[in-house]
Parts: sequence; C-alpha cells; structure tokens
Amino acid sequence: MAQALIHKFGSLPGVLRARPDARDLGPDEREALLALRAASQLITYALEHQLESKRIKITCAALHQYLMSHFAAREDEAIVAIFLDHADMLLRQHVLANGNVGEVSIPMRELSRNALELGAQKVILAHNHPSQVASATREDIAATENLARVLHALGIELVDHLVVTRKAVFSMRMNKCL
Repeated sequence: MAQALIHKFGSLPGVLRARPDARDLGPDEREALLALRAASQLITYALEHQLESKRIKITCAALHQYLMSHFAAREDEAIVAIFLDHADMLLRQHVLANGNVGEVSIPMRELSRNALELGAQKVILAHNHPSQVASATREDIAATENLARVLHALGIELVDHLVVTRKAVFSMRMNKCL
C-alpha cells in the first residue's frame, strides 16, 4: 500500500503532505497514509530525543538528520531555533515561524525573548528551502547578520544559520556567509 501511495503522490514527502480527507483516497489508502504520517512523526521525535543527550555542533550528524526529517514534508518555509547552554547542550528547540513557499521572516523579538527566558548562551537557527536549493539567499544572509547583531547585544551567540533541504544542510557559518 505504501508503494501505491508513493506512486500516486510522486514521493514519500508527497505522501506525507497529502490530505487524509482527499476524495480520491480509498479507506485502505487513507489508513495507510495516516500510518505513514504517524511513523514519520515517530522518527522525527526519536531523532529529536537523540539530541537531548549530546553536545550540539553545527556539523553534528544527529542535528542534520533531525532537521531534514523535521522539514521533509513541508511545502512552506519555516524557522526553527535551537537554544543551547554554555556547554552546547540542548535547552529547547522551537518552531518560531511559518512562512510561504518562498519566504519566512525571522521573528527577532520572539527569538530573543525565548533565548533570555531559557538562559540560552547560544542559538542555532535553521530554516528549510522547499525549492530544495541548499544555499543561502541574499535575504537569508542579511536577516541573519541583523539577528546576529541583536543577539550579540544581549550576550547570546548566534552559532549558525542552517538552510535545510530533504537531502542537504547548508551552514552559513561554514560557507562564510556569517
């Protein structure tokens, strides 16, 4: 049944984006779709749980796997903030904003407030590119530089801003965009 759904929707992310109430789904297809969605959410949860006991580095494979899984089925851009303590241990990860297919704005006030409330010393920002282009746009870089200045003034380090696609993670820091 899973193969039939993948064929019908073109890919596993296509299946995960499909609406369970779509009229062209039979009862067995609907049940399989819901099961695949549940499995995907369980995998994302398991990957997130792995982060809780590790020092988070921008090259951390577990972080990249989690982010790719988290964003895999999204058709719109979204921003996730990963708040770290002084020892790079995860304090919390939080979806900050949802945008549209081509853009999402960084809610700097909310991000700053969350970081201060958590006592975060460091922040890693991540957002997806539904276009599957794993690189930063001029707008991404400008917004990130502005955010880095705001956080620096609060004594918080912006460790990196990661751009995530289904198959890759682009680090602004490692590519000298930050």
